[in-house]
Amino acid sequence: MQRLHLLRLPRRFKVMCTSFDSYEDVTDKYPESKSILKKLQKDSLCIVVHSINATTISKHFPNEKFDEIIFNFPHLGFEDLHSHRALIAHFLHSSLECLVFSGFIHVALSSEQSEKWEM
Repeated sequence: MQRLHLLRLPRRFKVMCTSFDSYEDVTDKYPESKSILKKLQKDSLCIVVHSINATTISKHFPNEKFDEIIFNFPHLGFEDLHSHRALIAHFLHSSLECLVFSGFIHVALSSEQSEKWEM
């Protein structure tokens, strides 16, 4: 019986991380991010793409279909109930356009965000 070597099996999934800010803005705001971004991209374990607007995902990736799309702690930089609810609505609409039929969309909110935005 031949033994399977897990390292030789094809990867089952790929991970793409995006940020609204440019690479320069991210690394200026968060100096520790340079080493973190290098680790994420090491051995092509993760694709990192900057300057992505979450409300227009389908325009940034018109030929991609994703199994899961995750938006972690969205925020516009100011507090406004209607603006944040519009952000989430536009994100969900755009995400649906590039999601596989049986895919999932996840939005991680802090308890304060959930309460403030009446989600």
